[in-house]
Amino acid sequence: MILFWMGFFIISLLILIKSSDYFTDSTEKIGIHFGISAFIVGVTIVAIGTSLPELISSIIAV
Repeated sequence: MILFWMGFFIISLLILIKSSDYFTDSTEKIGIHFGISAFIVGVTIVAIGTSLPELISSIIAV
């Protein structure tokens, strides 16, 4: 049974990594299309990704 859950975890992790790679590549292409540098797009993604959990927990706490 533990092997099933380990396999499930590994497959889920690989899917998460692949989808995040696809997401960042897509946002970079969108940014370049609108004339925004890849650095600014990357910094914005990191800023949203780190601030969103804090925002959600604060909203739930209120």
